[in-house]
Amino acid sequence: MNAWVRATNNGHVGKLAVGFYTSFSAGNLRATLSEFGERYPEVKVSGFERDRDMLLAGIENGLLDIAIMTGETPYRGLMSRPFWSERMLVAMPAGHPLIARERIHWPDLSGERFLLTKRDPGPETRNMLLGKIGMPGYTPEIEMDDIGRDTVLSAIALGGHISIVAESALGIQIPGVVFREVHETGGHIRTGFSGYWRADNNNAVLHRFLDLVGGRYSLPSIPTPQPKKE
Repeated sequence: MNAWVRATNNGHVGKLAVGFYTSFSAGNLRATLSEFGERYPEVKVSGFERDRDMLLAGIENGLLDIAIMTGETPYRGLMSRPFWSERMLVAMPAGHPLIARERIHWPDLSGERFLLTKRDPGPETRNMLLGKIGMPGYTPEIEMDDIGRDTVLSAIALGGHISIVAESALGIQIPGVVFREVHETGGHIRTGFSGYWRADNNNAVLHRFLDLVGGRYSLPSIPTPQPKKE
């Protein structure tokens, strides 16, 4: 019993509830959780795919230990840190003229019809498109449907639309969909992912996970939280 208690206190045994809205089929999230599972096989990891508002609510009410989302937006009462970044890709139907190019630049996408999900991170992607290719007299045609990531790609395969996705979507195998990197001055476009958790979460497994992420991606040490002044 003492050995089990020590293992629990050290984060080698226990549970970890992880929320996300990125694709789990490939990319850094899958690789990180796989490594964590191999290193701590007696920890039960539960994944929950939800939108941003529900993820934040899950952390606040204690249902989630950590949420992994795009961006670096601070939220009152929560700890956060940047985790990793992924390339942004254009998803196009096979036979699209732009497939002939190894590199796609934002101006190349003017005049295209985009299909995005209304769910996260669709709204962020829409804002990015408006900022990158929108201009006076031209607003990109962006259709927002209440469908999942996989369904968006299935629709892309039918032709008529393209989409913008993070590289984790490469694990979603949809026949007839081709991916190309988006580039601008300085190299390809990347989107950052951050982790969010409650400062008063004493789950030892959570801190094991944060340590693993920090080591895996060579992140600086997490600063000690300071009490907020009222």
